[in-house]
Amino acid sequence: VAPDGRYWVAFSEVVVSFAPDGSDPHSYFEREAGFLTVRAARDGTIWCGGFNTGTYHLDPRTGTHEFFSSVVDQPVHDCVYDIYEDWNGDIWIGGLNFQLTCMHQLADKSFTKQHYPITFINSISQLDERNLIVCTTDGFKLLDIRTGQITDYLNDEEKFKGTNFVFDSRTRNGNEIWLATAGAGLVCYDLSNDSIAAYGINEGLPSLELRGMSMVNDSILYVSTENNGLFAFDCVRRCYLRCLMTSDGLPMNEFLQNSSTLSPDGHLLFGGNNGVVVLKESDIQSHLNEFQIFIDTKG
Repeated sequence: VAPDGRYWVAFSEVVVSFAPDGSDPHSYFEREAGFLTVRAARDGTIWCGGFNTGTYHLDPRTGTHEFFSSVVDQPVHDCVYDIYEDWNGDIWIGGLNFQLTCMHQLADKSFTKQHYPITFINSISQLDERNLIVCTTDGFKLLDIRTGQITDYLNDEEKFKGTNFVFDSRTRNGNEIWLATAGAGLVCYDLSNDSIAAYGINEGLPSLELRGMSMVNDSILYVSTENNGLFAFDCVRRCYLRCLMTSDGLPMNEFLQNSSTLSPDGHLLFGGNNGVVVLKESDIQSHLNEFQIFIDTKG
C-alpha cells in the first residue's frame, strides 16, 4: 500500500496499482514477465522485481524509472522474493541466488550497495531499530545493521523438525518472533528466554504449509496458507480462532509467500494464484463475509 492509499500488486506479467475500491487500475512494465514482489516506499516511489526481471525503481508521479539488471552487479539471474524499506529509509533486497543487498540513496539520488552473506531469502522485516529479521529456507537470521553481525536461528532441520523453512515473520512485544513455516505450521521464537513453541494441526490449525501473515493489535495473526484458505490465531491465548475457505465464500484458497499486508485503513490484503483478496478484519472472524475486492486479471 503506497502513501497515497493506492494498492500495488505484482502479477506474473505486469505490475498494477488501483484505488482502494478496486477502481482506476494502472499497469506498468507490461513488456516484462515474472514479477513476484512490489514494495511502496515512504517517498512515494515503487520497487519491484521477480524471476530474472532485475529490479525496478519507479516514480509513478512522473512515470520515470531506474532499472538494476543485477542487484549484485554480477552476471547472475536475480530472483527477487522481497524488497523491504527499513526505518532509516534504506532499501533491502533479498531472493534466491544473490546476497542480501542494502541500497542507500545519496543526496544526488544515486544508490550505493552493500552486500551481506545471506541467500535463499523469502522475506525481510525489522525487529527493532538495530536488527533485521531475514527469513530463509534455512531458518531465520538476525542482522545487526550497525555492525553487520549475523545470528542464525532455527537452522537445524532435524532438531526443529522442519521449522527451518521460514516464509514470513511478524514480531510481538519486542521479543516474540512469529514465523510462518513450511511443514511445521506457526512457530513462535521467544528471544527473551531462547524458547520455541510450534502450533500445528494438533492445535487446530488447518494447514502446516503457511505463506504470509499480518498482525493486528499486537495480538491476532491473520495467516494465509498454500491451499487451505486463511485463518486467525490468537497470540495471547495461543489458540486458533477461525478458518476462512471457499466454502465460506472466499474466492480462492491458494495463496503465495510474502504476499500479505495490513493497509493503513485496516484492510487485510492477501495475494494468491488467482489475484488479490482485500478483507475487513471482521470478515475472517464472522460468518458474514463481505469481500470488498477480488482481482483475477491483470486489470
